This record gives sequence, C-alpha cells and structure tokens, in this order.
Amino acid sequence: MLRRAEPWPDGAPPRAGITAMGFGGINTHVVLDRPGAHHRTVAGPRDRTLASSAQDVALLLLDGDSPQELAARLDRLTGFVPQLSYAQLADLAAALQRELRDAPYRAAAVVSSPEDAERRLRQLRDAVDAGETSLFAADGRVFLGRARGPARIGFLFPGQGSGHGTSGGALGRRMAEAAQVYERAALPAAGDMVATAVAQPRIVTGSLAGLRALRALGVEATVAVGHSLGEISALHWAGAMDEETLLRVATVRGEAMTEHGDSGTMASLAAAPEAVLALTAGLPVVVAGYNGPEQTVVAGPADAVEAVAGRAREAGVGCTRLPVSHAFHSPLVAPAAEAFGDWLAGVDFAATDRRIVSTVTGRALAPGTDVPALLRRQITDPVLFAQAVELAAKDVDLFVEVGPGRVLSGLAATATDVPAVALDTDDESLRGLLQAAGAAYVAGTPLAHERLFHDRLIRPLEIGAELRFLASPCEQAPAPPPRTDRAAAPPRRRARRPAGTPRTTRPPLPATRRATRRATRRATRRTTAPARTASAPPPCCAAWSPNAPNCPWTSSATTAGSWTTCT
Repeated sequence: MLRRAEPWPDGAPPRAGITAMGFGGINTHVVLDRPGAHHRTVAGPRDRTLASSAQDVALLLLDGDSPQELAARLDRLTGFVPQLSYAQLADLAAALQRELRDAPYRAAAVVSSPEDAERRLRQLRDAVDAGETSLFAADGRVFLGRARGPARIGFLFPGQGSGHGTSGGALGRRMAEAAQVYERAALPAAGDMVATAVAQPRIVTGSLAGLRALRALGVEATVAVGHSLGEISALHWAGAMDEETLLRVATVRGEAMTEHGDSGTMASLAAAPEAVLALTAGLPVVVAGYNGPEQTVVAGPADAVEAVAGRAREAGVGCTRLPVSHAFHSPLVAPAAEAFGDWLAGVDFAATDRRIVSTVTGRALAPGTDVPALLRRQITDPVLFAQAVELAAKDVDLFVEVGPGRVLSGLAATATDVPAVALDTDDESLRGLLQAAGAAYVAGTPLAHERLFHDRLIRPLEIGAELRFLASPCEQAPAPPPRTDRAAAPPRRRARRPAGTPRTTRPPLPATRRATRRATRRATRRTTAPARTASAPPPCCAAWSPNAPNCPWTSSATTAGSWTTCT
C-alpha cells in the first residue's frame, strides 16, 4: 500500500477498485475504468496538498466556561459519534474546532474510529463528573485541563540512539513544513541508520522538522533541554545557529566521532548511580549519563561493558545494551572531541536569546556562554539529563519531546511530576503531533488549530443531527415468533447394524449430482412444511393478521422460522 501519492504510470489505463466486506453479509465490489488513452496531467500544488492530507487519527477539541458546560458538550457528543463513519471523523474535528471559544475548561481526545471516539469521550465525561479538572491519560490519548493563562512548555531534544527513519514518517507526509526539512537534508534512504555519521544528522533533522510543525500550530516553548547531541538542537532553537549550520555541525560531529573515536559501546542500567558505580568497580567503564533516579548509562570498551552487564544480571539489575556505534561521553572519544573542537573554532555562533538548561553543566546556560568550548566538552563529559530536566520542570506545565523516538518523554515523566508527550517524527502515525497539540491546548496554549484543517477536504457536519445510511433489510427483519403450532417431535434414532454384518459403502456422487440432491431436498422442505401461526404481530404493523393477503409481511414456512418481507 502506498503511503504517499505517486504519479500514475505511463501507458497504464486509469483503473481503480474498491472492496468493502460487511459483517452483515453485504459485500460491495466496485471497479472504475476509463477506456481510451491516458493523458497525464501535471499535478499542481493543490493536488499534491490534498493527496497528502490523509490522517489515521483525528483531534477532537472541546471547551466550556464551567465544568457543567463542558460535561454537557461531552455528553451530547458521546451520544452522537456512534452513528458516524470513519470518513466523518475529520468533519467532526473541524466542526468542533469552529465551535471553540477559548473557554478555560478544556478537553482533547486523539481518536482513530467512531468507536474509539465514543470510548475516549466517555472517559472524559466520567472524569468531569468525578470533579476532576486535570487529566493526562497514560496512553496520551485523552487530556483534560483548566487554562489559567498561556501554557509554559519545555522542549526536549533527543540525542544518539533515538529513532531509525529518514523519511519523516506521517509528519513529513502531512505537514509541508516538515517535508521541506527532509528534502533539504537529503538523508540516505538505506544503510546503517545507527552509524554515527548517519545517525547524528538524521536525529537533528527530525528535531528540525518537529520544530517547524509545532511552530505552524502555534506551540512555542519557554525552555529547552537537549540530551547529548540534542543540546545542539536546543542551541539552534535558542538562536545560536540557523538550520543550515545545525545540519553542518551535526554532520561534522558524527564524522569526527567515526574517524577519530575508538570503538566501544554503552549500556543502560535500571539502578541509581551509586549502585552502578559498585558494579563498575575495577573496570575501564565510566558513568556516561544520569538519565533518571533509577536509570544510569555506562560507556567503555565492549568487553568491559559486557562484564558490567554480567555483574548486573547476578545482582538482579536490569541492563540494556544501547544501539550506538561508539562509547560516547567517555575517554574513548577524546580524540574526536579534539578534532571537533578544532573545526568549531571556525564557526560563527550567535548569542542565545532563549533559556536552555544544559545537560553538560546541569544548570541554565549563561548569556555569554562559549558555545564551541561547550560542544567540545560535551563529547566526553557525562550527560546530566536528570539534573537538567528536574531544574527545567520547576517552570514548566508540559514537556514535548521534539524529534524521533519517545525516550526522553518517558525519562522526564519518571524524574518529574510534569506530563510529557513525544512527537516521534519517525512514526508512521500522526498521533504524536496531535497528542502534542491536544496536550498544549488544554494546558493553555493559544493553538492555531485551524492549521490542521485548511488543506484537507472537509464536509459540513451538523453535530447532533440524525444521519441516514444505506442499511441491509436483513438486519431490520423482526425476530421469529415462538413455535407453538406443533409439538416437539421425538428424536430420530438411526437403526443399528446387526453384529457381524459387513459395512456397505457407496461410491461418492459426482459434485453436480450432490448439488442437485441438496437443492431437491431444500425445495421439498419448503413446499411440504406446514405454515405456522405467530403469537404476536411484527412490530411494523399493529393490525397484522396471519397470511393476510394485503399485508407486506407473511409467515415464512421455512425451517428457520424467520420473518421475511414480500416487498
């Protein structure tokens, strides 16, 4: 299945087929064909935009001046969505967006089907009924909040080991702003995506695309934290370098580590730093990252890290090897730091104009920070992510992970009490972007929610209106009446074959003769079975009488005893 629209092949007739399989037994097959030669027309910008507007999920936004008003809107919507089709979810989301009034009590749900929408809306309604004014579902699909002013949002920028894709996923297909970033980066479509020279520009490209998409929706941050490589993305966000410089810095950084860094590896241990230091005693392994209260990363030669993993297993401590090509943040990459530092000396960085809490120092960067010295030191020093995110959380209502993967949002939720969502720019679902938009909206962000609809095919939808669909008449037939006209016949028993009598077998009948016999037996049952009298009329006609000549309903004489209509 194509994930992105492509030009129709030359010489191929324009032909399309649709198959719809119904659970009620109604199956529809439609084939559209146009005879004659096919003349290709060049797709214009509008055609390309609409071709990329498909979404697998929709964002439903509601607000109210009071919890009671919000509850009433949720209740009305919960009763309406079950009659919608999948295609009408976008129409519903657009209709709700037009009704928003920037009221303080807000709710958001990311839904994938009418049934899912009903379930999520009911969850929100139950929360409001229980007196809750804040809800952040564990799966990131339901949000409830009270906006008391502009939301304070913190961006988290991922580093090495995050993600694996270079296409931009659903974000690149849906948002033209993100697609432009990937086109400009010209990342490889195949190869080793973990290799440092590929991974580093790949990851910052995802962060750039995520920033563009969030900016288009009006989601801005007041502080940023970058994990290792992600600190370069944070410096770009803060104004220290433009997009072109960011991509060049990430590329040179990856090349320096590939050409000058010694081999090694890294592992994450589910333990506090003190416990990890005991496991590394006597081995050439260092603590490379403080990710959380119970998550510590170590780096060193591959055999030494494997020895630490063995000690961890014996101690009952969880240990996971990280998908990286080098022992970053350890003395093994010191030669790369020297080479990278020499190159950075020739780069002109601007002063930062936004707040960054550095994972190199664990503190907010001062206005006059020496950026080249910071980035050189960053390669070998441990990552102080836990310290940085705890400090940033003091002035944040919501964390948004901007880039591929969902690692940092999970770490932030563990280390702080601030909710966190992830864009995951590699994902083939648009769920991450809509989660970030919904969470930011309920937190108080003045969301540019109309951006989600202005390039889509949206049909008018009146919320609460009764909708009519084609339905199967088989599903509308009344239930069969009770069988009261004849007594139950005794069970039939097959005569036993006398002992010692050989079993006789007949050769199988040809398929056509078997079909003929089955049809004859069915026809015989239909013509010989007595008519039955119902004890109650069908619900469609109160003046019904059995076998009335002018009544559209008659009692069926089939063995199934069902009601059938003659019209």
